[in-house]
Amino acid sequence: MNNLLVFSKSIVLKNNLVSIFSKSFLKRIWIILGITSLSLLIFYLFQVSSMLKAGFLLNSYEDRLVEANQQNRALEIELSQTVSLNNTSFLIHELGFQAVENVRHIKILEDFVATRKSF
Repeated sequence: MNNLLVFSKSIVLKNNLVSIFSKSFLKRIWIILGITSLSLLIFYLFQVSSMLKAGFLLNSYEDRLVEANQQNRALEIELSQTVSLNNTSFLIHELGFQAVENVRHIKILEDFVATRKSF
């Protein structure tokens, strides 16, 4: 009977050790999980913040690009008009044209029609 009592006492002691060990072990697990969850949440917030900042900067750069393209088109049109005017004035001086001083119109009577002679 003595053996039986010792055996039952050791089981009781073993159950107490297991329950104490499992309580502290579970407490440590919950602490580790809480710290990990909190750090992941903070990391997530920083990542979302940086993504939003990058998206805002991207939209800002796209707006600047559209504005620069519009200015470029306006400058190209202005440049082509300036070059065209410069070429025209250069050709006028090169070909020896002069400014018209007196304009005379030819009056054509209703009975006459101009035709082209074929060769």
